[in-house]
Amino acid sequence: MVTPWPWRRAARRRAAEASGRAEPASAPRGTDGGRERLPAGGKRARRLPRRLRMALVLRSLLVQATWNFERMQHLGFCFAILPVLRWAHPDPRSPARGEAVRRHLEFFNTNPIMAAAILGAAGRLEADGEGTAAQTCKLSLMGSYGAIGDSFFWGALRPAAGIAGVTGGLVWTLAGLPGGAGGGALVAALVALVLFNVPALWVRAFGVAAGARLGIGVIEIVRRVGFPELTARVRGFGAAALGLAAAVLLHVAAAHVWGAAVEGAPGGAAPAPPAGVLAAGYPIVLGAVLAVATVVARGIVPTRLAWVFAAAALAAVLVV
Repeated sequence: MVTPWPWRRAARRRAAEASGRAEPASAPRGTDGGRERLPAGGKRARRLPRRLRMALVLRSLLVQATWNFERMQHLGFCFAILPVLRWAHPDPRSPARGEAVRRHLEFFNTNPIMAAAILGAAGRLEADGEGTAAQTCKLSLMGSYGAIGDSFFWGALRPAAGIAGVTGGLVWTLAGLPGGAGGGALVAALVALVLFNVPALWVRAFGVAAGARLGIGVIEIVRRVGFPELTARVRGFGAAALGLAAAVLLHVAAAHVWGAAVEGAPGGAAPAPPAGVLAAGYPIVLGAVLAVATVVARGIVPTRLAWVFAAAALAAVLVV
């Protein structure tokens, strides 16, 4: 009869003890042969306190405050990680603190939003006494994080947020909601700021937390989040918002052209435009939406995008 697994291991241990060869108990998770795993520097791993993680998040907003052509973001990064260095090296005159500060004054450049994850990882490594590993982590992650962050935040999220804000402002104004054009301008600014800054702040906070927890393992977070797929989806959202803005503008242009054509009609009062005249512009609106989606999907430069809108507006005027 086969002994069940929990009892088999106990039976082997009792047999080993009876024969004089004691079998060591299995080591718990997070240990190495019964001994707790320690960082390369030989110090016990230290968890960054919440106040330090919050300081990293807030100071990451100033990573580009002192950008320069020689070392780019080095001063901003050193300023952001300075609370961790003070905590890891309490003595202000210790050579270790001076060396750590000089280490983080070397060249550094990446996307300022994605820099938060690098700050968290470097701070964790510095707290563990692995300064060389912290510098290696910075150099190995700043290039890839910069490319991913620039593509997502500058190339997808910021344009989509701006387009959505403009579209919301147009709809607000044309719907006759309180505030008129001024209210529409305020709505446009608020929508754009919220759509961009909420994800950006979340990525900063999540990046610092993940980096402080995982150290160099934070590189796996980007793969799990799937920024390339998110970039494609946000660009599709921007294309949809741009198509909606085109539909609103073409509808207004059609009504304006009709009103100018009948303004001098005899009888004084200009007749309302027939439904067929305004409806005639919607096939062009659909074409404009498809053209915008194609332009965004193929990565055509914004100058060509402007020509696409100009051609769509001209076609609407000619047809109507």
